[in-house]
Amino acid sequence: MQTTVAKWGNSNALRLPKAIVNQLYINTGDKVNIDIVDNNIVISPTIKKTNLNAILAKMPEDYKVEEVFQCQYGIEKI
Repeated sequence: MQTTVAKWGNSNALRLPKAIVNQLYINTGDKVNIDIVDNNIVISPTIKKTNLNAILAKMPEDYKVEEVFQCQYGIEKI
């Protein structure tokens, strides 16, 4: 796939094609790593670190846990 180097302020910029962005699950504002390997530019997404506290913080305050028993598995009795 080919793209063109463009001007962005005083810097040069590359526009990432939508197909690549979708395949790598990159979103606007995400950080990426840029490296030179064997005289090639390699752009890779950074690994997104998350923790349980960050996930739980996104849950609504009025969320109520509910147990659902649908069927038995193995020899357990419900």
